Amino acid sequence: MVNIVFGLDDKFVKFCAAAAASILTNHIISKPEDKIHFYFLGNISSKNKNKLLELRKIQDFEYSFPKIDISVFKGLPVGCWSQATYYRLLICDYVSGGKALYLDCDTIINGDICKLWNLNINECLAAAVTHNEGGKGGGYFNAGVMIFDIKKLREFNFNEKWREYVKHISPNSLKFPDQDILNEVLKDNVFYMSIEYNAMGQHYKYMFERNTADKILIYHYTPGKPLNFDCPPSLRNLYFKYSKLTYWKENMFHFWLRRFEVNPLFFLKPKYWRQIKEMRRQEKIGY
Repeated sequence: MVNIVFGLDDKFVKFCAAAAASILTNHIISKPEDKIHFYFLGNISSKNKNKLLELRKIQDFEYSFPKIDISVFKGLPVGCWSQATYYRLLICDYVSGGKALYLDCDTIINGDICKLWNLNINECLAAAVTHNEGGKGGGYFNAGVMIFDIKKLREFNFNEKWREYVKHISPNSLKFPDQDILNEVLKDNVFYMSIEYNAMGQHYKYMFERNTADKILIYHYTPGKPLNFDCPPSLRNLYFKYSKLTYWKENMFHFWLRRFEVNPLFFLKPKYWRQIKEMRRQEKIGY
């Protein structure tokens, strides 16, 4: 079974649906153990659970909706994030099996997820992609796409170690809450993957400029969410490709509607017309 974990809430469920749709569309089941098992970590509504399960029309999958005990995160900062960002820290509690892939909801998988699932992480506890532009040199990693060796994490006492770590730090010292915790607790035990497995904004630009963007397996919309101006048009259209397979079916209408919701006087401001012009320029060059 291919174990894939999302941490989500009702606000991010539509992005999770698009990510899951992209996985199911591109995944090839050649043997029974290739079947997907989605773990949707989050206390979401029954209505949204049913909407997610509509994705089984693309490809059948196993699923779990574990109820999260959020009391363990009391006192930890949230900032501009949802509390769901911490749910990946509980992966050992809710996932059965020896291995799991954790994916942020704002990702699109444009190929067979087994390419990542079958990656050899050299006996490490986890695998991730560095924030460095070209992906070289290790260092601080992004927690949006990770492979976790659940068996080794339990032997490592991961749950106890991250809880002990947060007891002795100031919550204000966490700039990127769960990511900072994972970087500290798992340091020296992480395998650094190629940026094609978690292409963030700086990585995508780096690969686009070198004509290697076609090698990217996972696009991570950070910064630049699909409905924001700072998202390259090519990636926005990629998101729409899979969103249309979900209940939400977002498209360019939703993009312009968001502009109006953010600022009803949108079309009267010169700076937005400059942004539109830049967006059109990016569309022409394929970025």
